[in-house]
Amino acid sequence: MKPLAHHPKVDAVGGIGWSPNGRRIAFEGTTGSYPDRVTYLWTVRPDGTGLRPIYNLGSVDNNLFINDALAWTTEGILFSNGHNLRMVKGGESTLVLRRARSVRISGDGSRIITERWRKNSRSVWISAPDGSDQHRLFTQGDPVRVATFYDVTPNHDASALLAYRMSGGDDGSDAIVTWLTEASPTTATVVEPIKYAPTATWN
Repeated sequence: MKPLAHHPKVDAVGGIGWSPNGRRIAFEGTTGSYPDRVTYLWTVRPDGTGLRPIYNLGSVDNNLFINDALAWTTEGILFSNGHNLRMVKGGESTLVLRRARSVRISGDGSRIITERWRKNSRSVWISAPDGSDQHRLFTQGDPVRVATFYDVTPNHDASALLAYRMSGGDDGSDAIVTWLTEASPTTATVVEPIKYAPTATWN
């Protein structure tokens, strides 16, 4: 991440998220040498100044990250600890949703998309940032048999979703796709066919 080019103590970066006013970036970053590597949530200005740790996520294995994205709301920063969705503010974290392992926020900050795991089942949910007004959008099927959707991200007002679709076989149908939030992902329109696992988001 370019703002960290002059901060060698943070040697690996995971998920990131912008502050509501766009003046700071929150990110998951790891420091230290294996086996004593520790991951923190940090914030920094886009120009690389003002770097500060805000929450200790604890020791992690080499090159392992918990979050692939963070959601910065007006009430605090949403993150997963690997089991539940939590919010950190003032150095303390509180539980928001159980069994949520990822979070992405709409551009206007009104809705979040989370992935929930229960036994071997993975489902995608939408809710308010505080976890209220939640409902399930869809449940992922067997990835060997059907297409699977990863990194599901809402647009500015959460009326549409963007995701990486991995086909259930080697048929060349992997793609970045989009569809209306309340519709089935089977109605998705291809934005761009791809042959690798990319990172995509709304602009």
